[in-house]
Amino acid sequence: MMQLALVTPNLQPIASFDVTESKDITFISDGGDKPVKAILNINVQNQTYKKSYITSVSSSTSEYTITLPANFLTGDNFGNKKTYEVTVSTYNYQGQISEKSNVEIFTAYTTPEVVIVSPTTTHESATLTCTFTYFQKDGEEINKYSFRLLNSIGTQLDYSNDILYSQDKSLSYQFKTELVNDGTYVVEVNIVTVGNTNIVKAKTFVAQYIQAYDYFPLIVDNSATCENGIVVVKSELVLFEGEAYPSPPTYINNDYVSLVEPGSYVIFDKGFEINGDFALIIKFNSPVLYPVNKYGDAEKSIIEMTKKNEASYIIINVEEGISDTNKVRAEVCIKDGPFYYRVLSDYINKADSTKDYRIVLRKIDNLCDISFEVVSK
Repeated sequence: MMQLALVTPNLQPIASFDVTESKDITFISDGGDKPVKAILNINVQNQTYKKSYITSVSSSTSEYTITLPANFLTGDNFGNKKTYEVTVSTYNYQGQISEKSNVEIFTAYTTPEVVIVSPTTTHESATLTCTFTYFQKDGEEINKYSFRLLNSIGTQLDYSNDILYSQDKSLSYQFKTELVNDGTYVVEVNIVTVGNTNIVKAKTFVAQYIQAYDYFPLIVDNSATCENGIVVVKSELVLFEGEAYPSPPTYINNDYVSLVEPGSYVIFDKGFEINGDFALIIKFNSPVLYPVNKYGDAEKSIIEMTKKNEASYIIINVEEGISDTNKVRAEVCIKDGPFYYRVLSDYINKADSTKDYRIVLRKIDNLCDISFEVVSK
């Protein structure tokens, strides 16, 4: 019976990894005797320091995997932030050894720190911009990254595709899918470094936000001061008038004041006070998008709510994205006596003329939050 010979194994590319963690290294041995053992020869590049790791191997295919133990490449003259050259040789059942494989080179890096900072575990908006931070103490940079949005059972709802890393690009992405109130979701960030290390981070969150309605509650109460069972009907919402510029205003379908022309705006200064806690809902369509200066502030506002002769006001504006002009965000500035607030929404996709924007602003105990979304007319 003719004896088969050992073939020279083909070592597969090795991605960067942290030497304090274990690592699977793969090689191909196709034809000849089946390997029963393999030896990894690992040299520090351009140095005389070397280590060898020998282990039993088996496979039902031509692909074999060696698991290098955690901390094998630690100690004097070894460790992270070093570049290594690796070859593999195999043994058959008779103890014969093959030729060394091709050389693969990798650089060891400490595991990067990746944190998903947005969303938080409770997300108060129907739109979602996911943002993460990345830190690698050895200086290994990102090559590309992507974002996925899944529902509570793991079904993919949205995907960003791969985004090539650039230092002037934020590590964020706005999903196109609208979140359902009280829905549970998972956001996933997938990162590939320049050393081909793959990092996946996931975060579960719940969408809980204010839902604005076109009706408002009425309070019904029996009158204690009137006879014959009179019922008093009250509302906590009031109607107040705004003054449009230029005047007289141009109306759209008898429902909206047109603010399309540059310099158009509306001022509200009668019938209300900016004092204490409040909630404000404003719905509008196709606003003029004023440019943003180097400080991130818009040149003009589209809605101003002021109290004459008093140091209180609300100014509302919609800003176009600086790096992505297909995105917009809402900016609200509030002056309430000695207190000043500037609230910015997340960026959302621009609405076309068939959709409206809606801002929901709340001020509670000197804290403000904002929801900015696109809604149907």
